[in-house]
Amino acid sequence: MATTSMVYHLNVVSHWGIVSESQTFGVLEYVRAPIMYFNSLFHIFTYNPAVYTGSFELVRWLFVAPILAGAAFGLVVLFFSVFNREIT
Repeated sequence: MATTSMVYHLNVVSHWGIVSESQTFGVLEYVRAPIMYFNSLFHIFTYNPAVYTGSFELVRWLFVAPILAGAAFGLVVLFFSVFNREIT
């Protein structure tokens, strides 16, 4: 049911994606750009396989809506805690 594109997005979300670069002063390791993470997360949440067509669209949203709400709430709490920590 999952396409190769969906497998790619699942791999991006499930791994932090640490990138290593060799520099003159040594090896520099950093986390991959977070925009790729959020882009893949969006693709996963809005994935619409052929199984959920017609009257089964409601079943899809019954599964996806709580996950979307939880992820949105978690991101809001994360950003507010980060900004609150920076301000004080």
